[in-house]
Amino acid sequence: MFQAAILNPVGLYISANTPSDHKLLNRLVSIGMNQVFSEQNVNLDRCTVQRVTKYHPPQIVEEREDVAIISEVSPRGACLAGKQGLPIVSSAATTPGGYQALAANWELYERYAVKHNKLADRRNWSLVAPMHIAETRETARTEVATKLPQWLEKHNNLQGLLRGFSNPVDALTKHQFAVIGNHEDALEQVSRLSKITGGFGNLLLLVHDWADHDSIYRSMELCLAALTNAPSWRH
Repeated sequence: MFQAAILNPVGLYISANTPSDHKLLNRLVSIGMNQVFSEQNVNLDRCTVQRVTKYHPPQIVEEREDVAIISEVSPRGACLAGKQGLPIVSSAATTPGGYQALAANWELYERYAVKHNKLADRRNWSLVAPMHIAETRETARTEVATKLPQWLEKHNNLQGLLRGFSNPVDALTKHQFAVIGNHEDALEQVSRLSKITGGFGNLLLLVHDWADHDSIYRSMELCLAALTNAPSWRH
Protein backbone atom coordinates (compact mmCIF):
# COMPACT_ATOMS: atom_id res chain seq x y z
CA MET A 1 0.00 0.00 0.00
CA PHE A 2 1.19 3.51 -0.75
CA GLN A 3 2.45 5.29 2.35
CA ALA A 4 2.54 9.08 2.27
CA ALA A 5 5.08 9.05 5.10
CA ILE A 6 7.83 8.25 2.62
CA LEU A 7 7.23 11.43 0.64
CA ASN A 8 9.44 14.44 0.62
CA PRO A 9 7.73 16.91 2.95
CA VAL A 10 6.87 19.07 -0.06
CA GLY A 11 5.34 17.68 -3.23
CA LEU A 12 3.20 18.70 -6.19
CA TYR A 13 -0.54 18.42 -6.68
CA ILE A 14 -1.99 18.38 -10.19
CA SER A 15 -5.72 18.98 -10.31
CA ALA A 16 -7.93 17.91 -13.17
CA ASN A 17 -7.99 21.57 -14.29
CA THR A 18 -4.22 21.97 -14.42
CA PRO A 19 -2.96 22.60 -17.96
CA SER A 20 -1.08 19.54 -19.21
CA ASP A 21 2.29 21.20 -19.66
CA HIS A 22 4.61 18.24 -19.25
CA LYS A 23 7.71 20.29 -19.98
CA LEU A 24 7.05 22.56 -17.02
CA LEU A 25 6.05 19.67 -14.76
CA ASN A 26 9.24 17.79 -15.55
CA ARG A 27 11.22 20.90 -14.77
CA LEU A 28 9.45 21.33 -11.44
CA VAL A 29 10.02 17.71 -10.50
CA SER A 30 13.72 18.08 -11.28
CA ILE A 31 14.24 20.44 -8.34
CA GLY A 32 13.54 17.67 -5.86
CA MET A 33 9.79 17.36 -5.61
CA ASN A 34 9.87 13.75 -6.71
CA GLN A 35 6.33 12.88 -5.70
CA VAL A 36 3.41 14.02 -7.80
CA PHE A 37 -0.22 13.54 -6.87
CA SER A 38 -2.60 13.74 -9.80
CA GLU A 39 -6.34 13.61 -10.45
CA GLN A 40 -5.56 12.65 -14.02
CA ASN A 41 -3.25 10.20 -15.73
CA VAL A 42 0.12 11.90 -16.15
CA ASN A 43 3.30 10.28 -17.39
CA LEU A 44 6.43 12.20 -16.47
CA ASP A 45 10.08 11.29 -16.66
CA ARG A 46 12.15 11.20 -13.47
CA CYS A 47 9.22 11.28 -11.09
CA THR A 48 6.62 9.11 -9.45
CA VAL A 49 3.00 9.82 -10.30
CA GLN A 50 0.47 8.97 -7.61
CA ARG A 51 -3.11 9.00 -8.80
CA VAL A 52 -5.57 10.59 -6.42
CA THR A 53 -9.20 9.54 -6.52
CA LYS A 54 -12.26 11.40 -5.35
CA TYR A 55 -15.04 9.56 -3.56
CA HIS A 56 -15.93 6.21 -5.09
CA PRO A 57 -17.83 3.23 -3.70
CA PRO A 58 -15.64 1.08 -1.41
CA GLN A 59 -15.46 -1.86 -3.80
CA ILE A 60 -13.67 0.32 -6.36
CA VAL A 61 -11.13 1.48 -3.82
CA GLU A 62 -10.51 -2.07 -2.65
CA GLU A 63 -9.37 -2.96 -6.17
CA ARG A 64 -6.58 -0.37 -5.95
CA GLU A 65 -3.83 -0.17 -3.38
CA ASP A 66 -1.99 2.76 -4.93
CA VAL A 67 -4.55 5.46 -4.21
CA ALA A 68 -5.04 8.31 -1.83
CA ILE A 69 -8.51 9.69 -1.17
CA ILE A 70 -9.54 13.29 -1.72
CA SER A 71 -11.25 15.01 1.18
CA GLU A 72 -12.64 18.45 0.42
CA VAL A 73 -15.35 19.80 2.73
CA SER A 74 -17.76 16.86 2.78
CA PRO A 75 -16.92 14.15 5.34
CA ARG A 76 -17.39 11.33 2.80
CA GLY A 77 -13.76 11.24 1.67
CA ALA A 78 -12.42 11.20 5.23
CA CYS A 79 -14.79 8.42 6.26
CA LEU A 80 -13.90 6.30 3.24
CA ALA A 81 -10.15 6.81 3.65
CA GLY A 82 -10.30 5.93 7.33
CA LYS A 83 -12.37 2.83 6.69
CA GLN A 84 -9.92 1.62 4.03
CA GLY A 85 -6.78 2.76 5.85
CA LEU A 86 -5.73 4.85 2.85
CA PRO A 87 -3.77 8.11 2.76
CA ILE A 88 -5.93 11.22 2.68
CA VAL A 89 -5.42 14.44 0.71
CA SER A 90 -7.22 17.59 1.84
CA SER A 91 -7.40 19.35 -1.52
CA ALA A 92 -9.47 22.30 -0.29
CA ALA A 93 -7.44 22.95 2.85
CA THR A 94 -7.11 26.69 2.26
CA THR A 95 -10.66 27.43 1.11
CA PRO A 96 -12.83 28.89 3.89
CA GLY A 97 -15.04 25.79 4.09
CA GLY A 98 -12.20 23.32 3.66
CA TYR A 99 -10.08 25.00 6.29
CA GLN A 100 -12.86 24.91 8.86
CA ALA A 101 -13.52 21.23 8.07
CA LEU A 102 -9.92 20.02 8.51
CA ALA A 103 -10.07 19.11 12.20
CA ALA A 104 -13.53 17.55 11.95
CA ASN A 105 -12.58 15.47 8.93
CA TRP A 106 -9.45 14.16 10.62
CA GLU A 107 -11.50 13.21 13.66
CA LEU A 108 -13.80 11.22 11.38
CA TYR A 109 -10.81 9.64 9.66
CA GLU A 110 -9.45 8.46 13.03
CA ARG A 111 -12.84 7.21 14.18
CA TYR A 112 -13.45 5.15 11.05
CA ALA A 113 -9.89 3.83 11.04
CA VAL A 114 -10.19 2.58 14.62
CA LYS A 115 -13.61 1.09 13.94
CA HIS A 116 -12.23 -0.92 11.01
CA ASN A 117 -8.90 -1.83 12.62
CA LYS A 118 -6.82 0.48 10.44
CA LEU A 119 -3.93 2.73 11.42
CA ALA A 120 -4.69 6.45 11.56
CA ASP A 121 -1.29 8.05 11.02
CA ARG A 122 -1.03 11.81 10.51
CA ARG A 123 2.02 11.21 8.33
CA ASN A 124 -0.45 9.90 5.75
CA TRP A 125 -2.32 13.21 5.70
CA SER A 126 -1.43 15.66 2.91
CA LEU A 127 -2.72 19.21 2.57
CA VAL A 128 -2.87 21.12 -0.73
CA ALA A 129 -1.84 24.78 -0.69
CA PRO A 130 -1.72 27.24 -3.62
CA MET A 131 1.43 29.36 -3.45
CA HIS A 132 3.45 31.69 -5.63
CA ILE A 133 6.39 33.34 -3.94
CA ALA A 134 9.35 35.44 -5.01
CA GLU A 135 12.19 37.28 -3.31
CA THR A 136 9.80 40.13 -2.51
CA ARG A 137 6.05 40.38 -2.12
CA GLU A 138 5.81 43.04 -4.80
CA THR A 139 7.64 40.85 -7.31
CA ALA A 140 5.30 37.94 -6.63
CA ARG A 141 2.23 40.13 -7.09
CA THR A 142 3.57 41.53 -10.35
CA GLU A 143 4.36 38.07 -11.72
CA VAL A 144 0.78 36.82 -11.30
CA ALA A 145 -1.00 40.03 -12.29
CA THR A 146 -1.89 38.90 -15.82
CA LYS A 147 -2.50 35.17 -15.62
CA LEU A 148 -4.13 34.83 -12.19
CA PRO A 149 -7.41 36.49 -13.31
CA GLN A 150 -7.50 34.11 -16.30
CA TRP A 151 -7.06 31.13 -13.97
CA LEU A 152 -9.85 32.35 -11.71
CA GLU A 153 -12.25 32.57 -14.64
CA LYS A 154 -11.98 28.77 -14.92
CA HIS A 155 -12.77 28.20 -11.23
CA ASN A 156 -16.32 29.29 -10.54
CA ASN A 157 -16.18 27.84 -7.04
CA LEU A 158 -13.75 30.60 -6.04
CA GLN A 159 -15.74 33.54 -7.37
CA GLY A 160 -17.22 34.23 -3.94
CA LEU A 161 -13.77 35.10 -2.63
CA LEU A 162 -13.50 37.96 -5.11
CA ARG A 163 -16.55 39.89 -3.93
CA GLY A 164 -15.63 43.29 -2.56
CA PHE A 165 -12.15 43.26 -4.05
CA SER A 166 -10.90 45.03 -7.16
CA ASN A 167 -7.63 43.07 -7.17
CA PRO A 168 -7.79 39.24 -7.18
CA VAL A 169 -4.40 39.02 -5.46
CA ASP A 170 -5.79 40.96 -2.52
CA ALA A 171 -8.88 38.75 -2.47
CA LEU A 172 -7.00 35.44 -2.39
CA THR A 173 -4.44 36.57 0.17
CA LYS A 174 -6.92 38.31 2.48
CA HIS A 175 -9.06 35.16 2.53
CA GLN A 176 -5.82 33.18 3.10
CA PHE A 177 -6.68 30.91 0.19
CA ALA A 178 -3.35 31.51 -1.53
CA VAL A 179 0.12 32.69 -0.64
CA ILE A 180 1.31 35.35 -3.07
CA GLY A 181 4.32 36.94 -1.44
CA ASN A 182 7.66 35.81 -0.04
CA HIS A 183 9.00 32.84 1.93
CA GLU A 184 7.81 34.33 5.22
CA ASP A 185 4.25 34.30 3.94
CA ALA A 186 4.64 30.66 2.92
CA LEU A 187 5.87 29.72 6.39
CA GLU A 188 3.02 31.65 8.01
CA GLN A 189 0.44 29.75 5.94
CA VAL A 190 1.94 26.39 6.85
CA SER A 191 2.04 27.38 10.52
CA ARG A 192 -1.64 28.31 10.30
CA LEU A 193 -2.49 24.93 8.77
CA SER A 194 -0.42 23.10 11.36
CA LYS A 195 -2.17 24.87 14.21
CA ILE A 196 -5.70 23.99 13.14
CA THR A 197 -4.86 20.38 12.22
CA GLY A 198 -2.57 19.53 15.10
CA GLY A 199 0.03 18.38 12.58
CA PHE A 200 0.03 16.72 9.18
CA GLY A 201 2.46 14.74 7.08
CA ASN A 202 2.98 16.45 3.76
CA LEU A 203 2.35 19.74 1.99
CA LEU A 204 1.36 19.57 -1.68
CA LEU A 205 1.88 22.72 -3.71
CA LEU A 206 -0.89 23.24 -6.24
CA VAL A 207 0.54 23.28 -9.75
CA HIS A 208 -0.89 26.36 -11.49
CA ASP A 209 -0.18 28.67 -14.40
CA TRP A 210 -0.41 32.01 -12.64
CA ALA A 211 2.88 33.26 -14.08
CA ASP A 212 5.46 32.48 -16.76
CA HIS A 213 7.39 29.23 -16.55
CA ASP A 214 10.59 30.73 -15.16
CA SER A 215 8.72 32.53 -12.39
CA ILE A 216 6.74 29.41 -11.46
CA TYR A 217 9.91 27.34 -11.36
CA ARG A 218 11.65 29.92 -9.17
CA SER A 219 8.65 30.05 -6.87
CA MET A 220 8.74 26.28 -6.39
CA GLU A 221 12.47 26.43 -5.68
CA LEU A 222 11.92 29.05 -3.00
CA CYS A 223 9.01 27.11 -1.49
CA LEU A 224 11.04 23.92 -1.35
CA ALA A 225 14.00 25.67 0.26
CA ALA A 226 11.86 27.45 2.85
CA LEU A 227 9.49 24.65 3.81
CA THR A 228 11.86 21.70 3.96
CA ASN A 229 14.07 23.66 6.35
CA ALA A 230 11.14 24.24 8.68
CA PRO A 231 10.06 20.72 9.72
CA SER A 232 8.12 21.76 12.81
CA TRP A 233 4.84 21.59 10.91
CA ARG A 234 5.27 17.92 10.14
CA HIS A 235 3.68 15.42 12.44
